[in-house]
Amino acid sequence: PCLLWLGHLDANKDPLTVLEGLSRAGPELRDPQLWCAFRSAPLRDAVERRIAGDPQLEGRGHLLGLQPRDRVQALLRAADFLVQGSHREGSGYAVIEALATGTPPIITDIPPFRSLTGDGAVGFLFRAGDPEGAARGLKAAAAGDREALARNARRHFREHLSFEVLGARLVEAYQSLISG
Repeated sequence: PCLLWLGHLDANKDPLTVLEGLSRAGPELRDPQLWCAFRSAPLRDAVERRIAGDPQLEGRGHLLGLQPRDRVQALLRAADFLVQGSHREGSGYAVIEALATGTPPIITDIPPFRSLTGDGAVGFLFRAGDPEGAARGLKAAAAGDREALARNARRHFREHLSFEVLGARLVEAYQSLISG
C-alpha cells in the first residue's frame, strides 16, 4: 500500500508509533511505501534514524517536507491510505481532505477522528501510542477491497462532511435558536 502522512513530525502527531506499527505490519504487507508531508519536524532526526535502522522501513519511508496545496491534493489522490498517530486534535483537516478524495484513513481513536469517521464506520482507528493497534489497522486496511474502501470514504464525506450537509446543519441550528 501507498501510505500518506500529513502532519508535523512531533510528539503529538507521533510518527514513531506509526513507524513502529508499519514495521510490525511490514512482513504481511506487499512493499508498503510511506510518504510524509510535513511543516515542522522536531522529531525528524529520530524519524530518519528509525527508518534507516529498520529493514522493514529502510527505503520505504520518504520525507517530503512542506508541500504546496495542489501537491497535497495530488498526494491524497495517489495514496491508498492516510495515516496519522495524533494524541489530540482540534478538528482533523487532513482526515476531512482524505475522506473527500476517497483516501481511507488509518488514524488514532480520538474524539475528533471518531466524529469524522462515524465512530470508525469508514477508515481504521487505533489507540494513540499503540503500535500494535496501528499494525492491525494497517494490515486490515491492506487486506480490504481498496476500491470499496475509497467509495465508502467519498460517500461518507458527501453524506456527513460536505459543505452542503454542514451548511444545512448550521441553518437548522440557527433556526432552532431563532424559534426557541
